[in-house]
Amino acid sequence: MKNSNPRIEALPWPQGELAVYRWPEGQAHQPRGVVLLVHGLGEHMGRYSETAHFLQEEGWICIGYDHLGHGRSAGARGTLPSSDALVEGLVQVAQHVVAELPSKIAQELPLILLGHSLGGLVVTQALSTASERMPEVRAAVLSAPALGIHLSGLQSTLLKTLPIFAPNLCLDNGLDANAVCRDPEVVRRYLNDPLVHRKISLRLAAWMMDCANHLPRRLATWSTPVFLLLAQKDRLVDNQAAERFAALVPADLVTVHRETMMFHEMLNDPEKQRVLQKIADWMDLAVC
Repeated sequence: MKNSNPRIEALPWPQGELAVYRWPEGQAHQPRGVVLLVHGLGEHMGRYSETAHFLQEEGWICIGYDHLGHGRSAGARGTLPSSDALVEGLVQVAQHVVAELPSKIAQELPLILLGHSLGGLVVTQALSTASERMPEVRAAVLSAPALGIHLSGLQSTLLKTLPIFAPNLCLDNGLDANAVCRDPEVVRRYLNDPLVHRKISLRLAAWMMDCANHLPRRLATWSTPVFLLLAQKDRLVDNQAAERFAALVPADLVTVHRETMMFHEMLNDPEKQRVLQKIADWMDLAVC
């Protein structure tokens, strides 16, 4: 699979400048739509060039961005200026994408959100609380979404109180790099990537816990078609929370694909082409 370098631009925003990535368009005469990529915890959008290139070749325009406190965006690593900053950042970029492509959107070109891990949580939170501000979104793809996090009772109790006093105190995120992917070269690059960090602030951790606790009650009104990708050997997110999500979303709106042997980053796995093709095929059906 070939790689292609994105053009990176700075998107001004009062909460902090966001780095927006735009990959060269594929050969399709008429694009199928626009995919907005949303990355995971501690990483950055530069790691998604192979995914973007594959989808571009399938006829999709691909755009991504770095969360605040990540990659090339503003903010101290792992911190947030406010609890809703990740959702607001996604809304900001989605609105920017629509404004940037007025002629294509006018042709009713669909916008699809593709969120991985933390990005999957951001996408679900945005669609369940702020969908009216992203009316162009037609569907969502969730890759190993972090819809639940593994916490002890003591950790849960501390996250209800400590962020009030020290919201930007950062801890190690505890992610085991060897559980990221089955491809040792991907793990090596991950460990040596200067834009990958291991920091998570108390405010960010508390936001993730709060979203996981409150999301189920919001799903009765869920209205977006969603493709849920689960890696059954994933040790980094709580798959049971994702399965509960699938059971609570209206059945005609959710499609679940489970990979029995893959680790967390299915988009970087040795058999990633199979997963990427399933994503492309589902998106084609979702926008018909």
